[in-house]
Amino acid sequence: MKIYVLIVTMSILFCSVTAVSAQKILAVQSIRVAPYEEALKGFESVCKLHVRRLVLSDYKNIDIANEIKSLHPDMILAIGVTALAKVKHIRKIPIIYFMVLDPKSVISSGEKNISGVSMNIPQKDQLAVIVNLFPDIKDIGIIYNPKKTSFIIKRAETAAWNTGINLIKKTVNTPKNVASRMMEMQGKIDLFWLIPDSTVLTPETIKFLFLFSMNNKIPIIAFSKNYLGIGALLSIGIDSYDIGRQAGELGNTFFTTNNKNLFNQHIDARRPVVSLNKKIANKLGIKINKNNANAFGGIDESEFN
Repeated sequence: MKIYVLIVTMSILFCSVTAVSAQKILAVQSIRVAPYEEALKGFESVCKLHVRRLVLSDYKNIDIANEIKSLHPDMILAIGVTALAKVKHIRKIPIIYFMVLDPKSVISSGEKNISGVSMNIPQKDQLAVIVNLFPDIKDIGIIYNPKKTSFIIKRAETAAWNTGINLIKKTVNTPKNVASRMMEMQGKIDLFWLIPDSTVLTPETIKFLFLFSMNNKIPIIAFSKNYLGIGALLSIGIDSYDIGRQAGELGNTFFTTNNKNLFNQHIDARRPVVSLNKKIANKLGIKINKNNANAFGGIDESEFN
């Protein structure tokens, strides 16, 4: 009897694994860039199913709907905002997006078959990093375009309120106003928080912001390690591979339970990558409380000693 039960149990398990492994996934990727490639690797490291990839930048006039119809995928991955915009109208196939900063700008609450992981690290987590490393900081400046990044500011306001930080906000509608808004904060802020707002980030405005930083000894906290080389003190960036792993976990949950009620989940990136430019810290005379760095996994100083 025990042998019979064991055989039945193993048969059920085998059939379950076979059913899951037979699933087909189509990855629709916006462009070929390293972060997207890393994110897809992260997905595949967790959700070990066959993934076929279609990179939109490789095709000029591809009909996504027809391509998807011919392939009959069991799930679609949308890697990047362009990919998400292309596939969001599909209703009968589950979609998981990742490497998208603000998914709500693309999809609506009515699209119940879509889940995913944004590129946004929760502002409360970012502020926790800042407060841990710079406990004397009280006034933080931030410039943004309300039409583009108000969702970040709302979260930052809540996080600042809960941590006792005074967030000094300036709005702009055009890059031409960035310099004047920054000058309005002169002598009023301890630190400037640079966010991914395309109105604020142009070659001209970036040059001014970092010149202002050096002249006024105001450190800049950026969202990408790329800004450390041009004058940012610290960056709180994403781990593309781990974002892919988060998406893979969503995929596994769906396939192993086949519970569609688990969909329509929208989560933020969970792992901040904190990098420091020690040379900038010395130039600005900034002291960093590294004793608290273990609270978020430590600081990367490998490139800027």
